[in-house]
Amino acid sequence: MMSGIMNKTFNYAVDMLRSTYGAESVDMKTLFQALSTFEENDEVILKFLKHIKTLFDGSSLHQKRKFLTVVIFCSQQCFGSDIKLCLGGFGPVVITYIERSKTIWDKKLGYLTLTSLIESNSGEIIYLAVNTTLKDISSKHSVLITMALDVACHLTSVDLVPVLLPVVEKRLTHSEASVRSKALITLHSMYRLAPEFLLNYHNHIKVALSDRNPEVMAASLACVHDVVKKDPSSHSNIPKKLIFILEQVVQGNLPIAFSRHGISAPNVQIQILKILHCCEIDEKWKASLPNVLSEMMNRCQNNKNNVAFAVLYECIHTVVRLYKPSHDMFKSALHILRKFLSSNQANHLAAGLELLTLVTNIDISCCFQFQNIIMKSMEHPDETIKKQTLILLQALITNENYKVICSHMIRQLDRFEKPFFVKSFSEKLAIVAEKFVHDQGWLISTLHSIMRAARENVSPYVSNRILTYFSKASSTDVSAELKQCHQLLIGELSFHHYKVIANIIGKYCTLEENSLESLIDVLIKQAHLQLKTTVNMSLSSRYCCSLISSVSCWSLCRT
Repeated sequence: MMSGIMNKTFNYAVDMLRSTYGAESVDMKTLFQALSTFEENDEVILKFLKHIKTLFDGSSLHQKRKFLTVVIFCSQQCFGSDIKLCLGGFGPVVITYIERSKTIWDKKLGYLTLTSLIESNSGEIIYLAVNTTLKDISSKHSVLITMALDVACHLTSVDLVPVLLPVVEKRLTHSEASVRSKALITLHSMYRLAPEFLLNYHNHIKVALSDRNPEVMAASLACVHDVVKKDPSSHSNIPKKLIFILEQVVQGNLPIAFSRHGISAPNVQIQILKILHCCEIDEKWKASLPNVLSEMMNRCQNNKNNVAFAVLYECIHTVVRLYKPSHDMFKSALHILRKFLSSNQANHLAAGLELLTLVTNIDISCCFQFQNIIMKSMEHPDETIKKQTLILLQALITNENYKVICSHMIRQLDRFEKPFFVKSFSEKLAIVAEKFVHDQGWLISTLHSIMRAARENVSPYVSNRILTYFSKASSTDVSAELKQCHQLLIGELSFHHYKVIANIIGKYCTLEENSLESLIDVLIKQAHLQLKTTVNMSLSSRYCCSLISSVSCWSLCRT
């Protein structure tokens, strides 16, 4: 629902449109919410924005606030390039508004508008706001400092990093924790943009990780994660600090404001576990970690909210990565995993299937106790569950069951409508079939089945492998393949599958004396049918006309 301020703002916008342009009775609020792509509606919005830009300087403070609210809303929508270009022209107006603001509320509105414009216009406006931002970061008012640091977080140019860096680093020692944490976040954005300028970045992180205020400590975890992920070996003392912090968090030593749904600082717990995935932990600290993980899982088991499941997910993920299947923690993790797989919520089940895939890659025998759940997941109405189950089945394939699982996965493939998933998974399925194949005839037949199930969305890899394997086949296999092609042509085929079969028949048509004429007849009929039914008419028409001509020549040569 839209707030009262928004309602008043858009009512004001409608009145202005009617009085200025004589527009028809149009509800501006509905127009913005619908985000229509019709050109005439974009023109109306563009005229409106240009009009309020010309009126801005001569308007009252109350009207300026309304105008800025409309600009914020428009900058967050998916309008065309003309409107975005017009919004970019509001940069100098907004910066002037910030400079002249006499209250913190007006400063907040101005900086919020400026941040919205930076996000929607590739950050070019920040060049105009550098002096204003520097002045406010250096001010004595903590709220003003944090607002200016918010703008500095949206840096998109390396050139501005040396300009803002010294001022931001000074704020890392500010007396207010909110300023220190915001300065650290800004520093992190600069590090991602231009790490070569931040020579003391690692020292700043170590100080922030040991900060007396948990807000600053929590803000430093994202920085630590990036640094450790980049070079795990150079930060051997980080796991010791992280495990100590994790113990304090689990015991509830952080302020109550950090708790969510009865769990102490779940975001901090999850972030620390993610960092531990990347660390090189020595055996001493690795041995002390199970006590903390057990405490975390015990505290979250009785909660059924999403926060508890998120913490449990990360606990299982950590256990699977750090400990062997024979470890007691691994067995406890499998017990918790059953809670995910037996959940009625699709998100929990999808997370459980993802974890089970990870477990299966380490020890496939752990998956046998969940066979019934896996089979039920294949028929789940949620497409995400089916996708994750297919990925899990791929991890379960062995030399003993590859034929059964491959055929089951192919039957499921034609139920998906999203082209990207079908294309990528058809390629993965072909790779799996090649990996476990012991019968080339079965492999070629399976690749044909993949093409038939994936239809127009099949990966080019599948068709290329069919042609490659067919070129290496013996004369007996070639004869059997030509008969299979004849059977496939009777049914409905995709254009890509049709093209593969036509190439095979064109190359080996002289080998089959008895059935050549009938194959050519079917081929011509299918080519005519493809001309009528294909989606890609321009490509298919050229190909099919060429094919019909070639086939006719073959037929004349035979007679």
